[in-house]
Amino acid sequence: MEDVTHSYRVVAADVTGFDLINKDSPFEHGRVLDYSIEQEQKLDFERQLMAYITSVVVVNKSNDEQLLDFKTICFFEPKIFDQHITILPERTFKITPAVKDSMSRVAVGITRGLMCARLKDTYISNAILPLLPFEF
Repeated sequence: MEDVTHSYRVVAADVTGFDLINKDSPFEHGRVLDYSIEQEQKLDFERQLMAYITSVVVVNKSNDEQLLDFKTICFFEPKIFDQHITILPERTFKITPAVKDSMSRVAVGITRGLMCARLKDTYISNAILPLLPFEF
């Protein structure tokens, strides 16, 4: 397997959406939740940055109630842009699969960390957070 972790660096990450349904009492420790995750990649052509937008919806497994809608954006800077990203016609692009997958996994890890920080001291903080393993 090719080591691509030195092919880029994370330059910024932020929460762009946080919608937590209000509840009166906290979940018991260890409650398992379900989730869905979507990810979109965009290229900032002018600054030569990759943006990964990650959206996570957390659902109560027992009744399918949506509890959280969470979105992040992570920006990556390829160290040698032309080595991993090919600009195609009509402002489209192609990215090396190994680098694309690596950035995707890092963005999911960052999203998980940001979720954990934002959910501290909420009713959902005792529950087991989703997003592991990194396959979606």
